[in-house]
Amino acid sequence: MGCPGWGQLSRTVSAMAQRKDSSPDDAGSGAGPDTSGGVPKKPGRGKRPIWLAALAAVVTGLAVFGIYTRENSGTPDLDSPTSPGGLFQAAQAAGTSLTGVGRTIGLSEPCTAWLLDVGGPAASQAYAITNGRCVGATDPAAVVSDQSVGNAVVEFNAFAALTSAVLPDLVQAPVSEVVWASTRGTDLAVLRLASTYGEMADQGVRAIEAVPTLDQGAEILIAGVPVEDIAEDEQFLRGSRCTVGGTTDVRENGWLWRDEQASDCHGILDGSGGSPVFNPAGNAVAMVNTSTIGAETGAACSDGQPCEVTDGGVAVKPDTSYMVAVDALAQCFPEGEFALGGACILEDPSTVVPAVASAQVAKPGTTVEVGMDGPVPEGVDVRVKEGPLGETDCLDPEGWQDAATDSGPGSQGAGWVHSVTLPTEDGYTLVCVGGPGQPTEIVIQADGTAPDPATIELTQTKVDGGVQVRPVAAPPELVDFRWVRGPAGSMECAVAEGYVQYAGTAATIPVADLPSAVCVIGIDEAGNESPPARIEVS
Repeated sequence: MGCPGWGQLSRTVSAMAQRKDSSPDDAGSGAGPDTSGGVPKKPGRGKRPIWLAALAAVVTGLAVFGIYTRENSGTPDLDSPTSPGGLFQAAQAAGTSLTGVGRTIGLSEPCTAWLLDVGGPAASQAYAITNGRCVGATDPAAVVSDQSVGNAVVEFNAFAALTSAVLPDLVQAPVSEVVWASTRGTDLAVLRLASTYGEMADQGVRAIEAVPTLDQGAEILIAGVPVEDIAEDEQFLRGSRCTVGGTTDVRENGWLWRDEQASDCHGILDGSGGSPVFNPAGNAVAMVNTSTIGAETGAACSDGQPCEVTDGGVAVKPDTSYMVAVDALAQCFPEGEFALGGACILEDPSTVVPAVASAQVAKPGTTVEVGMDGPVPEGVDVRVKEGPLGETDCLDPEGWQDAATDSGPGSQGAGWVHSVTLPTEDGYTLVCVGGPGQPTEIVIQADGTAPDPATIELTQTKVDGGVQVRPVAAPPELVDFRWVRGPAGSMECAVAEGYVQYAGTAATIPVADLPSAVCVIGIDEAGNESPPARIEVS
């Protein structure tokens, strides 16, 4: 995939195309924000990076959208979804929306953030947007607001340099506050920066306007700073050109994301969360939320392996990334200052119902209790609605009922409990608590399928006097174990006696007892036990 230099993102690309006789160094100095896709060499080697050498060779072959393709940039594994994306250079990006994309430093996890154009005056405080998970807002029953931040910054201008000896001229904007963050139906955080919009503009950082999402099939450009398996001195802004897919709800771990847009973009790796999604005019039409790129097979809907919600349940779509709409954010900044209420659709933290389930997964037919993890907001009438995931809409006012609890119908407070009986077959139940205006959505999985013993692994480390062994956890399918060991020649796991619960610490098999066989039973989050796996230790 190539990275486009569309519209405002590539205003100088035609001039670059005319410079057929330029040297490689000159060729990169006047380009629009094209993407080379290669990896710069580490500082101090004194050699021109591969992608720069390739630039001169392809300058005359710019494509329709003003790009030079990654196929010509020397990047290996061009068609691999895990390829991190093409690089942008400072000379190419100057004056474009790409200057408003930065990497976060000092937050809960490395992510990408972008400077939001709120339509305020130059003297107003600047705001950046990223994922809620990037600031630690992982509780689907809570909204974070007015949270001070220490020693965190957004670094703009993280562009690849023309030579390995030139470091990017970073623009650091300290994060003063997380004014709003949530993972309730969305994955979004609003950061107040310590700089004003005028100060950012004076340093060449351009704010990005958020506009409505595009229709399925439209071309987009995702720009972010992935860090997964990328050396620290090579973590620059990268891009991937791709197309918009369908709209779907997405289930991931304990979260339920509503109305996400799918895409076939490559290079969405750790660090890409919060990346803006551009249309050809350089406006943000969405923001990257999550992806199945690089996800392991098997652990459906777990963290890092999101599932699409369908009428029949859930399904993992390989190598697919999901994006959250951002256009409604414009209504949350009257006169350039963040404010809830009115036309702003972001949830009010003071009216969130803190409902939680006693278990996210349990065996079919069992009962799971939903209760309160804190006081119910004053004046909020707690109601309940439940049904199969994919067929139940918490935002629909139909089907809500007063909750019959141990404390009586409609009761509230710390003693509030609602019992949910899971279906007798594997599946997902959606429980809505509160009301259709601002529901707390809880997904509970009925899982009666035992783990596959073939997935059980045992680490073996030689130590003084023997071999140290430890079973490898792999949530949600392998969260606990029972095990026993015996002589390698006579150990039969199916009939062996003496299985004990794994205590969470490694065990050492003495040299005198080698070779041995270790029988391991894997246990998943629902409590289902696998047949025993037999593993030789010598």
